[in-house]
Amino acid sequence: MSIAEQAYIAYAKHLLPKQSPYGIEFNRNKVEEFLTQLDSIIDKHPEYQYPPYFKAKLLLALGDKEDTLNAILPFARKKRNDFWVWQLLGETLNENPDIEFACYCKALSCKSPQ
Repeated sequence: MSIAEQAYIAYAKHLLPKQSPYGIEFNRNKVEEFLTQLDSIIDKHPEYQYPPYFKAKLLLALGDKEDTLNAILPFARKKRNDFWVWQLLGETLNENPDIEFACYCKALSCKSPQ
């Protein structure tokens, strides 16, 4: 993984909502600004694997489920054997309990590293 990809991923993780003693920390404006940069890096460097996943995580944190689904589906097709992808799909599709449950069941059927 390139240093640039690692940097984008690290910053995306930093922007995700976190629990603190003062409540949930989440800077919506910084996330929205960073998403435009993330879109640019995704377009310029399709060889980077994980920026689309973190884009989906940030969109989900913003509450934009439709765009989250559009962002995660191409990534999920490539990484369909990883349980954490199915977990994110379940979180995205939680408006339909049957589909959400099916995603979690699929996650449980995936092999995990030991």
